[in-house]
Order: sequence, then structure tokens, then C-alpha cells
Amino acid sequence: MIRSRIQKSKQLLLRAPAAKSIHHAWVGGLLEHIVSMTKILVFMADHYRALNRDLLIFGAVFHDLGKIWEISSEAGFGYTDRGRLVGHMELACELVDRKSQRILGFNMELRDICKHIILSHHGRLEFGSPKVPMFLEAMLVAMVDDLDSKVSTLQTWNEGERVSAEKWSRFNELFDRYFLISDLKAKFG
Repeated sequence: MIRSRIQKSKQLLLRAPAAKSIHHAWVGGLLEHIVSMTKILVFMADHYRALNRDLLIFGAVFHDLGKIWEISSEAGFGYTDRGRLVGHMELACELVDRKSQRILGFNMELRDICKHIILSHHGRLEFGSPKVPMFLEAMLVAMVDDLDSKVSTLQTWNEGERVSAEKWSRFNELFDRYFLISDLKAKFG
């Protein structure tokens, strides 16, 4: 029973998009987003030695994990009923509760810290977080989530715009600007 649930969750993760649209909105996009964030947060933990590396890695892995039950990986990436009713943050917090309760003596304060990282990862109340980040690791998870999603969004936008052979993109309403769409890496190394 447990093994089959783990296998099902694994299959959902391998196929899940990170979003319905905007960033990492493709099959496997969630895992790509998690891996990207983990690499960035591990770098930050190595650079800023006072950070709790484990909490940063936890945040990278769990912040959007509820999306495997919130968004269908079927064509069109529609929201599931549970996703619409409960949402990915609460679904991830439920997972933390279930898993931590199975660990004898799991520290309640640590459970709340982990859940806070999940609940605050959108960074601001107006962006859908029920809480704002209230400690450094939570703030960094929110910042890196925002960074990684914006980089992915802009890379995808630029790739689509390059087919026009124009030097400048169409107006991007999400970022409220035009973008130079030249491949600067190829052009200048």
C-alpha cells in the first residue's frame, strides 16, 4: 500500500508541470524547477555559512510539491478538484504532517518551520502566500522561487519570440516591457 502510493507520487512528480502556464509549464517542469532551485539554494548555503542547508533543500523540494495533486499532467494542465478546493500549499503541508507524524519524536517546532517555508514561498500576501517569510531561509526559498520562475518564463518567451527574426520582442504584459531577444550568450560568449 505505502509502496504503491510512493510509486504513484513518483510518477506524478515525473510528469507534473510547475504551473498551468507562465513558468515550467510542461511535462516534467516541476521536477526541473525543483532541481534548479536546489542547485541555487545549495550554492547559497555554501556561500552564506550561517544558513541551514537542510531547510533550504527542504524548501526547494517541498514548496510546490502539492502541485502534483493540484494540477493534472494531462493535456491542457487543468486544475484537479482537490487543487481548486485546497491548493498546493495546503496539500504539501498535509504531506509534511503525515510524514512527520510517522517519525517518533519529530520536533513540533521543526514541523511548523517546514510548513512555514511552504506557506510563505510566494513571498507576499498579494501573491497568494497565506504568510510572509518570517526567517531567512523562508525568505530565500521565496526569492529563489521567484527568480527561477521568472528566468524560466523569460527564456520560454524569448525562444518563442526568436522565430520572428525581430531584434525586439512584442510587448510582454507580465513583465510590462519589451525585450531584446538577441542570443547574447552566443553573440558575446
